[in-house]
Amino acid sequence: MSGETRSTGAPLAEPQNFLLSEQGFVPNNPTLPVLLYQRAVMAEDAEGTAAVMEALFASNGWPAQ
Repeated sequence: MSGETRSTGAPLAEPQNFLLSEQGFVPNNPTLPVLLYQRAVMAEDAEGTAAVMEALFASNGWPAQ
């Protein structure tokens, strides 16, 4: 991904990845990692970030937990 940029012109960050074991209420996947992108959502404050994430999840049909 190096050299790529977002529509804002900011460079794309390499994600951190984590394999999570099953926790009962969250099935997780033994072979597919969780990808964590630092600063993936740009907003003025935590409230704005939460609103962006809630809208993104809702647009994909994912319920709030």
